[in-house]
Amino acid sequence: MDHEHTDPSRVTGGRLRQRAPVILIVDDSEDNRDLYAMALGRAGYVVAVAVDGLDAVDKAQAIGPALILMDLAMPNLDGWEATKRIRAVPDLAATKIIALTAFTDAVSVQRAFAAGCDLVLAKPCPPATLLEHIIVALTPAPPADTREIA
Repeated sequence: MDHEHTDPSRVTGGRLRQRAPVILIVDDSEDNRDLYAMALGRAGYVVAVAVDGLDAVDKAQAIGPALILMDLAMPNLDGWEATKRIRAVPDLAATKIIALTAFTDAVSVQRAFAAGCDLVLAKPCPPATLLEHIIVALTPAPPADTREIA
């Protein structure tokens, strides 16, 4: 199943719906991409996919996703290096990056955070659990209380 970036604006009943967040799924396993794409699509997100780190860097720059799900162990360019390259792009500085990986040893996790990942989740990660983390990651922080104390 090949998922392409679709237009996130939809018209229903003559009214334009708000743009759904775009999530880029980066994984060299087609089964993983399909599983997560199906779950995220059902949850109302717009999904784009990349098959390796090189593809991820190109697609992230092209579409400016709100969030990236990044596999770490991939051919051509691994997720650690792809994350570093994405973090080096000023327009992608606010993009949330969640690593999804079987490499959950302390060194690999520390490398993921050092590369710029915001969160590391162990594979296999049930779609419901992943959705919970995505909702939290994409929820804006409340504004700081700027009232002065009298």
